[in-house]
Amino acid sequence: MFVTLKLCYYKSLSFRDRRVNDVYKATSVVKAAFIERLSAGLKTWSESPSVFDQSPLDAIADQRLFEIERNFLKVNGYQYPPIRPANPPAGYVRVEFYSDMDQLYRGKWACWEDIKLLKTGELDTSHAREAFHLDPHHFALMDPVRWKNYPLSDSGLMSPVTLYNVTCGHNIPLRFIVDEYPIDMPWIDGDIEQSKIKTLLTGPTRTQSWTVDTNNLKCNHRFPAHELISGASKIPTVIYYDRTGKARAVGAEASREGIFETAEDQGWAKAEWFKLHLRPKSQATQQITSEIPPLPIGKTVVAVVSDFFRYMLQCAETYIKDTHANGPDFWRSMEGEIDYVLSHPNGWEGAQQDQMRKAAIMAGLIPDNPSGHARISFVTEGEASLHFSIQNGLPTGAMTRGDGVVMVDAGGGTVDISAYGRTQAGSERDTVFEEIAPPQCHFHGSIFVTIHAGVFLRSFLRESSFQEDIEHILACFDKTTKPRFRTNDEPQYIKFGSTRDNDATYNIRFGQLKLDGSDVANFFEPSVRCIVNGVLEQRRQAHRPISHVVLVGGFAASDWLFNKVQEALRPYSLHVVRPENHVNKAVSDGAISFYLDHFVNTRVSKMTYGNFCHIPFLENDPEHRTRFQNAFMSFGGQRRIKDSFDVILAKNSQVSETKEFRRPYFRELERKSDFKKAMFEVWAYRGLIPQPRWRDLDTQNYTQICTIEIDLSKLALQQKRNGPRVFYRLDYEIVLLFGLTEFKAQIAYKDNGAEKRSEAKIIYDDTTT
Repeated sequence: MFVTLKLCYYKSLSFRDRRVNDVYKATSVVKAAFIERLSAGLKTWSESPSVFDQSPLDAIADQRLFEIERNFLKVNGYQYPPIRPANPPAGYVRVEFYSDMDQLYRGKWACWEDIKLLKTGELDTSHAREAFHLDPHHFALMDPVRWKNYPLSDSGLMSPVTLYNVTCGHNIPLRFIVDEYPIDMPWIDGDIEQSKIKTLLTGPTRTQSWTVDTNNLKCNHRFPAHELISGASKIPTVIYYDRTGKARAVGAEASREGIFETAEDQGWAKAEWFKLHLRPKSQATQQITSEIPPLPIGKTVVAVVSDFFRYMLQCAETYIKDTHANGPDFWRSMEGEIDYVLSHPNGWEGAQQDQMRKAAIMAGLIPDNPSGHARISFVTEGEASLHFSIQNGLPTGAMTRGDGVVMVDAGGGTVDISAYGRTQAGSERDTVFEEIAPPQCHFHGSIFVTIHAGVFLRSFLRESSFQEDIEHILACFDKTTKPRFRTNDEPQYIKFGSTRDNDATYNIRFGQLKLDGSDVANFFEPSVRCIVNGVLEQRRQAHRPISHVVLVGGFAASDWLFNKVQEALRPYSLHVVRPENHVNKAVSDGAISFYLDHFVNTRVSKMTYGNFCHIPFLENDPEHRTRFQNAFMSFGGQRRIKDSFDVILAKNSQVSETKEFRRPYFRELERKSDFKKAMFEVWAYRGLIPQPRWRDLDTQNYTQICTIEIDLSKLALQQKRNGPRVFYRLDYEIVLLFGLTEFKAQIAYKDNGAEKRSEAKIIYDDTTT
């Protein structure tokens, strides 16, 4: 899990000298491009908030612009426009126009307009161009998440799901750039070449501060007690809590000398590996429950993660205040506008993302409202690893010929395996990848090597006098023996004590425990086997041939793991590589690239999504006859059978970001008031049946993904009759959206002939997922 904070600031030395010139430039843009719409949209720059307190020169420039605009309006017979309403009318979308990228960064739009949507819910962008007489070649829609060009279709129509994504769930306006130059990479080619974006990456295993300039990512890092760990870009996911539940030592601070003794004396509880407690509660994850340390009594996983988030944010704040020019003022001006990117294992789903969002709210990262939620986005560790590899030397075949490539992110807790291929649309400047197989997540990360070593040592030293030292021996194994292991032909040593610690019976001499190399190799074997089998399964299910495997993550730094995987996959003509740069930072680096570049636009469903419903009962269907006990008579007088699983999206289907999947259903109830708190469920099937149809077959592999709660009591429902019986019927559709990397579900229905989408509350039940 990682968190990316985006902080925008300006470093141009000539900025203040250019301010007055900007005023006249903006005025000319107003006169040339927007003269016919001034009465509906113009607003002074002085009404727009600035990220800095204004200097006297800034104030003079803004006041001068105000006077120019006011006089221009007066001369041309226009009345100065009122302040715009907070929200557009129903059926409209608000559009803001900016004269250049510089003004977009500063939130200073030139004008705005509320544009009516089509009856289908689509937006015809040509209406916006025509309203302001804009040149289509110098007219670009900006993506609010990555601050770059958002491609429009040739027809100029924007689908409802694209509109939903680009407006962050209808919480912000559409933002268009109108520039005298084409806009491909405005922060490189445009007028603000000296501007920079400041971003900060934090997370449960590493926190990094980034400066993003035109061509380079620079990483800075500073944490309390970071000198105690192997690399300052990583800190362990450890928290010590005192008896009152207060966090007393976090991350590398928990490794300081004397902390263990203090914890023992004062009764502190230790929380570690807590990310794994977020895992989906399915059959595939039940076996690790007994292998990971429990959470401290009275603490939930959301509370522990929120404490870690809060600590990381405090470290980031301290670092920026201490190292940035005018640091305290800079932090104060931007802390309410920070965007966060949370990365998570491939196996995490909507329920886990919801818990991570709750932890961020509890930690004070964002407020609990729609605008706050819009500042968080998610990326899987597999996709982040792909972005890292693209920036650090993806194999030539994958970049030029479009060969399939398997990304293996071998981390501390999980091994995440994903497959991607470059699309035909990807040019040399426009890199576009698609996911080509369902992603996998396995609990065979490096901590499980230590767990297997612990099982062996507890058995081996059961009768020895060193039984009490096993936890310390394992800690030494984790830091030295495990990462250095390269061959099973030589004995391996764990240095844990002094020269006075000796016991020849148990191969302990001068404070070193001697192990056979073959025993250490056995600790690694489950992880090696998992990676090899996972890669071969990706190869089997992929939509195109695969020729390369890229191994990243902290566990990938193990030479033994890399060599064994390479050796096992060589007979399948699979080329296994490790990027040259720090593989243990692949996800953190990749999360930054995901935020800025967003190379993947198509993903693959990893399970079958659908809904349990009732269907007409067919006398001649043997499957219906065997389930006759599930048949019933509907309000409309039709015999139907329940517990039929209707597939909305099949497993291993490729899904583009703008594509939505929908299926029609209906609901009949006796009272209209019963629709006040209508609940709709979305289910998933995780088993092996190719076309699942019934709840009573392979029941344990059906899990409820979420519940959609919506108030439909004000809907104009038509009253229906079946003889003397009166009832109400609602025809609706369940719509599944896979925009970006976060699953979304909506209810679509008709109201007076027009389609409406649910402003629904999605409820996740983590006990079922």
